[in-house]
Amino acid sequence: MSISQRIRELRESKGISQKNQAALLGLSKSSYNRYETGLRQPPIDVICDIASAYHVSVDYLVNGHLTENLGLSASEQHCLELFRAADMRAQNDAMTLLARHAISKDNQEK
Repeated sequence: MSISQRIRELRESKGISQKNQAALLGLSKSSYNRYETGLRQPPIDVICDIASAYHVSVDYLVNGHLTENLGLSASEQHCLELFRAADMRAQNDAMTLLARHAISKDNQEK
């Protein structure tokens, strides 16, 4: 997957329009569109801004790799990738489910 595909996937997973995301980044819609479609490569400062906006690493945007120093197992990395690809509702559902299981586990240990 290319950087343009990852940028588009992240934006779509958040349910944000190109116009709104471009405005949040201080870019024109046409410039942002060119980055998403691969017609232009975003400069490093824009890559950094996009990574920050989506709470991912620059390495993830450029190479598709989760940052190695996170210390995550392969299973945890896979969960994180699925979480990032999910829309906001699915992310909220996942967080609720995990929180319920954590509370249940805490109660069992007492």
